[in-house]
Amino acid sequence: MTQKEQIREYLEKNKKISTWTAIQEFRITRLSEYIRQLRLDGYKIVDIWKKGNKNQYVEYTLVEELTPEFNNLVNENENHISMWGNYVWKV
Repeated sequence: MTQKEQIREYLEKNKKISTWTAIQEFRITRLSEYIRQLRLDGYKIVDIWKKGNKNQYVEYTLVEELTPEFNNLVNENENHISMWGNYVWKV
């Protein structure tokens, strides 16, 4: 199984993954490249920036459908959320 396939399967099962999880679970250090490839394959993946104790990190979340309520999630979450393409997706 390729590293890209490992990431795809993990996202399909768990819906989200961080760089640290990819390193710990699969010893993958180039998660952003596999996320880029999966997006090109048609997967809808949103970047959600989180604040840790001493740093910020991105959590990639696999989403399924459009929703106008997405802006409420941004306001409530106080996280920077990057949208996939020009669309707003339900997390």
